[in-house]
Amino acid sequence: MAEADLIVTASGPGSFTGLRVGMAAAKGLAFVTGLPLVAVSSLAAVAAAARDDGVVVTALDARGGYYFYAAYDNTGSYPEEILAADIGDEAALASLPYDVYAGPVTPPAWLRPGRPAGRWLEVWPDAAVLGRLGARAFDRRGPDDVATLRPYYLKRGQV
Repeated sequence: MAEADLIVTASGPGSFTGLRVGMAAAKGLAFVTGLPLVAVSSLAAVAAAARDDGVVVTALDARGGYYFYAAYDNTGSYPEEILAADIGDEAALASLPYDVYAGPVTPPAWLRPGRPAGRWLEVWPDAAVLGRLGARAFDRRGPDDVATLRPYYLKRGQV
């Protein structure tokens, strides 16, 4: 920790318990060390890890046949959100006007091999990518408030 300048955590959406534990650990470290804390969208981190220039739709398993998803323009050095994070089923994803999808989940049926509806990139969360995004976010907007920072669950009833 003596060499650290910044603490970065995923803000969500994602697993209720995973987000809560991860953010609590990051907030605890920030409080104890006095280091600034920045939260970065889990979906933006997947987009950045996809390393695909152009628009990428990222998708994370929301359970029960649903996905957390958003679309990002990956042409710059930081993924720019062009479709706000949402939750939907395979039909919602299939209706989007984009061709490249990425995430650590099994591709939806309409994107599996032999179906010409788009391209799927298997991309898993990457701590190094999250760290780079956090550093860029800190440069752009400064630190998040440790006392008020909350996970972004995207599901009603999870606060």
